[in-house]
Amino acid sequence: MRQHPVRRRVMSIIGSAVLGGVTATVLWLVGLSVPFAAAFGVVAAALSVAWSGLADADAQPISRADPPARHGKRSDIVQVSWSLRPLRVGVGRIPPRLRPVHEAGVRRLRRFAARRLGTYGLDLGSPGDRSQVERMLGAEVTAVLTAPNYDVTLAMVNTCLDALEALDPERIARR
Repeated sequence: MRQHPVRRRVMSIIGSAVLGGVTATVLWLVGLSVPFAAAFGVVAAALSVAWSGLADADAQPISRADPPARHGKRSDIVQVSWSLRPLRVGVGRIPPRLRPVHEAGVRRLRRFAARRLGTYGLDLGSPGDRSQVERMLGAEVTAVLTAPNYDVTLAMVNTCLDALEALDPERIARR
């Protein structure tokens, strides 16, 4: 049974205070002076609070939802540019075209691909349509658009967008 987050934090703080008090009392009984025992009790309580905060950090899921859509071309450009920023910090020595793109940018690319392929009656996630999608876009582009955990770089995004924009109903019918 999971406790309510506020109740869990209150219990954590109370437990930390009790731990600090017990630590200070035991150290005073062992023979330390009152100021030193109290200082060690405060340190024990502070460490306990910090530790409980670290333990609760894993329990609190962080929502990775996209921000609400705002209308307008300027907002679209800002959202796309932010979603194409590098995924990891410290990739400054890697050329921009080879840096992994943030997952929000990959989700936008996949939504665009699904809409674009939907106009041809194809589903990007359907195994039955995969061969037709590979024929239209190429195996590499299809792998980027369908692989769940794939480090997508800006160069790959450009390749995918070029392939999706090059879709022409007349040229596809001739293949």
